[in-house]
Amino acid sequence: MPKTGKGSMKNKSANAPEMHGLPDELRLMQHCPLCKYKYETNDIFVVEEREETRLAHITCGQCKNAVLAVIVMSRFGVSSVGVVTDLCPEDVIRARNRLSISQDDVLSFYSLLERVNIFEKLITPKR
Repeated sequence: MPKTGKGSMKNKSANAPEMHGLPDELRLMQHCPLCKYKYETNDIFVVEEREETRLAHITCGQCKNAVLAVIVMSRFGVSSVGVVTDLCPEDVIRARNRLSISQDDVLSFYSLLERVNIFEKLITPKR
């Protein structure tokens, strides 16, 4: 059974049939996309669960690269999207718990950069 993150909802995969040591909803993510090593159950950390969706952090036992995957289960089947990451599970939890950056925050930061002329210096190629 994969590890579950702090504060996540009840682990629904506890009752799911397992395929090759992985819960049924995670069977799409059986191999590392980089080295093709077969994941073990303890390589998977379920960061968050909501109804039919899982956010999972998977670390390859061989090459040690990590994938952050969103797995969605519906009556039509299971689908997933993953991205290679350098984040550890704790980083993902910390990022999920942070407040979002608003449009006003972005505009305020842009205004600050404009005032001190930093923005132009950052985007202008050095000669």
